[in-house]
Amino acid sequence: MNENGLLDICDAMGLKSGPSYTGSDKWGPHISISCPLALIRHNDSYDWNTSCSVSVSDDEPSLVRCWSFNCKFKGNLYSMLKLAIEARGNPENLVGLLKKIEPLEKFTLESSLARGKKLFEAKLDEMRRPTTPVFDKDILPEARLQRFRSSIPRYAISRGLTRETCNTWELGFDKENKRLIFPVRRHDGKLVGLTGRILPSAQDAAEAEGRSVSKYHNYAGLDKTKYLFGEHLLRQGEPVILVEGQIDAILTWQNLGIPAVAPLGEGFSVNHVRTISAFEPPVVYIFPDSDNPGRMAAEKFEYALHGRVPMKLMVPPEGMDPGEMTKEEMLAALAASVTILGKIKWE
Repeated sequence: MNENGLLDICDAMGLKSGPSYTGSDKWGPHISISCPLALIRHNDSYDWNTSCSVSVSDDEPSLVRCWSFNCKFKGNLYSMLKLAIEARGNPENLVGLLKKIEPLEKFTLESSLARGKKLFEAKLDEMRRPTTPVFDKDILPEARLQRFRSSIPRYAISRGLTRETCNTWELGFDKENKRLIFPVRRHDGKLVGLTGRILPSAQDAAEAEGRSVSKYHNYAGLDKTKYLFGEHLLRQGEPVILVEGQIDAILTWQNLGIPAVAPLGEGFSVNHVRTISAFEPPVVYIFPDSDNPGRMAAEKFEYALHGRVPMKLMVPPEGMDPGEMTKEEMLAALAASVTILGKIKWE
């Protein structure tokens, strides 16, 4: 909700409001108001401290966090106002206000898909519109990838990737640093980054010499919070499989023929959610590693995508990850996938 809409709500409910703030990259623009839930959650039902931070947006539902020790509400504005209005006895004017803001502020599958589609179509229109060329700082020159295209290390083949698959995903090799190179392309096919996985033999050699090397390396220019590995192969209205790593994504795509994507690190941002939602998949299969960190990642994915897209859970055999499974094992996991209703329940 935009700032004017939030101020109208404050006026209608008798809430105090503070100035708007630009905010950080994580929180974004927001405004501070007195908590609508003071009547039921605060020790002081007339608490006028502006303890609630409400995000400001023209296109997205507002998120809220109350910093009061007694309240600590965290969620969306619609849910908070619904609780507050119920606590006040559902007066007719406030119930009418709630219905008025419901199309934009209530989180439903239909509204989320509609908002995602609107943003995606606006982006496509912008890309199609003839304009004076503008420098896009995220796009990298293809020469960055070209220098790694001389060969594909045997490690890629040993992991079960075919040469045709390696060529489709444009895998390369950093000979100097002994890394398998994965190009990262956004949904329009533009190169936006490169990541590299050190070969096991090179990692073993470094550790034998007492040197510490990271398993994965993100080359300069990649913004992990914006892009998903594999998003350039997503198609409108087709299912998506969400995995944890690059090899997992490539092998899943190779074995099942379904677009697969992976975050480029442990985070799963609102940008990742928007990218997946914009393609309106009939289902998103969450396909994590079968260990505790994998379960935590799956729960993170479910929480971020909840109410936006239908989801199912695919589970590898105990102790395995998708990158270690055969085609037959993946097909079995796909056939045995279960619909996710609310939080994931692990057997």
